Amino acid sequence: MRRSVVVGLMVLVAAAAGLAAVLFLPPVVVDHDLGRTAVTANERLTAVNNVRTVLLQALGAVILGLGAYATWRRLRINEEELRLSRSGQTTERYSRAVEHLGHESLDVRIGGVFALEQIAGQSPEDRDAIVAILCAYVRGHSPWPPGRPGQPPADTPVTELWSLAVRANDAQAAVTALARLHAAGGAERLSLPRTDLRFARMGGLDLRGAYFGGATLMRARLQGTDLRDCFLEDVDLRHAELAGADLRGAVLTGARLDGAVADARTRWPEGFDPGAAGVAGTGVS
Repeated sequence: MRRSVVVGLMVLVAAAAGLAAVLFLPPVVVDHDLGRTAVTANERLTAVNNVRTVLLQALGAVILGLGAYATWRRLRINEEELRLSRSGQTTERYSRAVEHLGHESLDVRIGGVFALEQIAGQSPEDRDAIVAILCAYVRGHSPWPPGRPGQPPADTPVTELWSLAVRANDAQAAVTALARLHAAGGAERLSLPRTDLRFARMGGLDLRGAYFGGATLMRARLQGTDLRDCFLEDVDLRHAELAGADLRGAVLTGARLDGAVADARTRWPEGFDPGAAGVAGTGVS
């Protein structure tokens, strides 16, 4: 309020000064310029009016400039207020989504996963943090060796495994969201070591450079999946579907691949012998 009053008084003073200058300054300027030159009253009046015209034009230009500056300042303030408002809304949505990840209801947890993915798409500066949160979520909710309610025992026969999307749909949703965020860009590496991803649906996903050390991907659906430069040391890939998958540059030391199925489109690390590792399928010798 005090600032508004001060600004208002300054505007009134400036307006009064401008009006006084237009009324009283032109005769002084004309008399100074004419000196002792004799002129008629009409000529003097014309000269005074010409000076007033010039002053009014200059005053108008100043007013336009001040108006333009005020408009620019208002726009900047509005942009800053909008940015702060959006930032506050993003923070609120972010906090609510993270809280949903710890909810007892599966549906709410899945909603939290997709809410975080949406926030990461709208706020790139939060993408790496969200990727780290979702990776931690998968590691905590689908650990290997299994230790959470609903996880099938480690010795469950491959033919009796339920899909990850059936037994832990929240973990499946998080893995899918992570792959989409990774494909969109970001510096945070997908880190899913020692996770239970048996019979996960991961076909066609972008998982380049992901860290899966010690995880189990037994019977995982990996058709057409980009696994370049992935760390797959000691990973259980038995009976995994690898048709069309790209594993160039992947580390497969200690990985179990017996029963995995590949085809002629599957790309392997240089020097790797899939046949000797127990991989079956078209194009595997």
